[in-house]
Amino acid sequence: MRAALPLLAALVLSACGDQAEPAPVPDKNAEAIARIAAAPGGTTRWPPDAPAFIPQYPGGAVTAASGGNGVVGDTIVTFNTPDSPDAVVAFYQAQATKAGLARISALSTRQSTLFSAGDPATGRGMTIQAATRGDHTAAALSFARGRAPG
Repeated sequence: MRAALPLLAALVLSACGDQAEPAPVPDKNAEAIARIAAAPGGTTRWPPDAPAFIPQYPGGAVTAASGGNGVVGDTIVTFNTPDSPDAVVAFYQAQATKAGLARISALSTRQSTLFSAGDPATGRGMTIQAATRGDHTAAALSFARGRAPG
């Protein structure tokens, strides 16, 4: 056993030596944004038919927008802004309150903030998630316009 200790110590110490830099991890957000923009009806402009309760974020640069699939919502829009995630979410939270949408969920961490609101009677709803990405905030907004009357 004692004879094995120097060998074991040498192996442990050799593992502490210079190690190569880890391979870069692909930006899955960038891939998702590219898929949204490339989807049928996808664009990099604010949806012209967005409901009044979902205005474009002031100064936000749209990175992708596309019609929904019935699961996420009618529309999803991603955008970047120099503002904080909290400021972005507070803006859309105020819009939801003005529109009479009830809070469904809210979550905040050091780098990311999420807010969701809706009205089950009309089918209108929205979810905003904003996160720090380097020197800017990246946001994803999904919204449902609501059901047609009748």
